[in-house]
Amino acid sequence: AATEVEAEERVFNQPYIQDYINSLGQRLAQASRRPDIAYQFKVIDTDDINAFALPGGFIYVNRGLIEEAGSEAELAGVLAHEIGHVAARHGAKRMSKLIALQLGFALFWELSEKERDEELGLMIADAIATGFLLKNSRDDERQADDLGTETLYYAGYDPIALAYFFFFFAKEHSPSAIETFLSTHPSPGERIQNVQALIATFPPNPQAITDTAAFQDIRQSLTGTRQSIQQYAPQNRL
Repeated sequence: AATEVEAEERVFNQPYIQDYINSLGQRLAQASRRPDIAYQFKVIDTDDINAFALPGGFIYVNRGLIEEAGSEAELAGVLAHEIGHVAARHGAKRMSKLIALQLGFALFWELSEKERDEELGLMIADAIATGFLLKNSRDDERQADDLGTETLYYAGYDPIALAYFFFFFAKEHSPSAIETFLSTHPSPGERIQNVQALIATFPPNPQAITDTAAFQDIRQSLTGTRQSIQQYAPQNRL
């Protein structure tokens, strides 16, 4: 699936940006419930504001989303959310469902290894083209929010950042611009309530990371606009 995606999408060719995203992603992955996966984090060179995860820990974030994020904590929140999808095996479960629907498991395992690879390749290409592999249910999104919030907290970030990113995104963009992105997601208001309820069960962390110079430097290099680093304040984003 990763090979298929990277054949269709242009991976950003700036090593220092890829290194930054991979370093941030690996820090979060080690704080997740499945730290033993060989995660890969890559930036896709497109203005579209999106991120997605494939089974097995392949996580992609669009350049446009990095430019949209207001702080490292918000970007980390999106990555943690995608790690949550991997940890909960949402993509793998959809792929298993696709095999069951199209061939049936009995027939699939009767094929030779070469035939299984060929069938799987065709199904993956179709699943990506139709969006099936990346289309999460609202329940999946809620679970990824919960796992992402937990991962943010244990990685040392302000865990409310994920909910505020989606809230700010929905507030600042027209419905048509965010229709695809939010089509299967819970509403921003619901997300904030759910995340706040979960955060209330965590011990406070006054040292939680909100932003870094590294993030603002990366964002500046992408947007060409100098952004001063300010203490992350949810009320400023709302």
